[in-house]
Amino acid sequence: DKASLFQLSYAFMRRFAFVEVPIPTSVQYKQIIEASFADLRGDHSVPVGGDWDQHLVTAEKLFVALFAQDSGGLAAIDANVGPAIPRTMLRYIIERCSQFNAPPLLSVQELFLEAASTCLFPQYEGRRTEHARIVDAVVGVLPQESQRENESNVSKALSIWTGHKD
Repeated sequence: DKASLFQLSYAFMRRFAFVEVPIPTSVQYKQIIEASFADLRGDHSVPVGGDWDQHLVTAEKLFVALFAQDSGGLAAIDANVGPAIPRTMLRYIIERCSQFNAPPLLSVQELFLEAASTCLFPQYEGRRTEHARIVDAVVGVLPQESQRENESNVSKALSIWTGHKD
């Protein structure tokens, strides 16, 4: 339970070894993301050259920009998360799209932000003071023309977890 993770007594803690597992470097993170998308293409879940294939190319760029860049995204504000989160986001998108059996009904950005709201934003529970920076990082990876229209939706969805009040 995340809420009580560091609330162990010293008597209990001395019975265990604690191993710090750092966030992967941006290069390692990019490799993990690319491998996740390659696995999806490799198992032939996505028809090559179709609408979904193009969607995944765009989604992969969004994932790399948010999670695997030093100069932008979450790493730039020291708010990155482990690679399980983007992998869970990708699985969410796959399930949301019914295993790619139908043409896409939502845009890549809508799917990406929906997955972020479901899988990523809970990781920032109680981080009210970082709310604006996280919103800027998430919105900043979106195409320029859609940033303004998505900013308030991202802020609203994230505020559920951070406790930020407008």
